[in-house]
Amino acid sequence: MEQIQEFIASFTYVTSPLRWIFLVLLLAFGVTLLFVIYALARILMKWLDWKLCERAADRFLFYRKCRQFGIEDSDALASPKSRKQIVKIAEGYGLSALSLDRLGKILDQEKPRYETLRRHREEMDK
Repeated sequence: MEQIQEFIASFTYVTSPLRWIFLVLLLAFGVTLLFVIYALARILMKWLDWKLCERAADRFLFYRKCRQFGIEDSDALASPKSRKQIVKIAEGYGLSALSLDRLGKILDQEKPRYETLRRHREEMDK
C-alpha cells in the first residue's frame, strides 16, 4: 500500500510541472489564436472598405457615363432608348444584375453628389 501511495505521490510530482507547462502552452496557443483572429478581422475590414470604395467609384463613373448620353435621373428612363442605353452602360460597371428601378435609384442618389462636385470645381476655377 505504501508503494502505491509513493507511486501516486511521485506521479503527482512528475505531472505537476508538466501540468504547468501544458497550461502555459495552452495559454500561448490561445493568445496566438486570438492574435490570428484579430489579424484576419483587420484584413477582412480593409477588404470590405476597399470593396465599398470600389463600389462607390463604379456608381459615380456609371452616373457620369449616363450623363454623357443625356440620362441624368430616373425620369429619363421613360423612353425605351434610354433603358437600352442604361443597361449597356451598367454592364461596363458591374451593375448589370440590377433592375432598371435600382439603376434609376442610383442615378437619383448620385445626381446631388455630381452637382455638388461640379459646383465646387466651378468655384475653384474662378
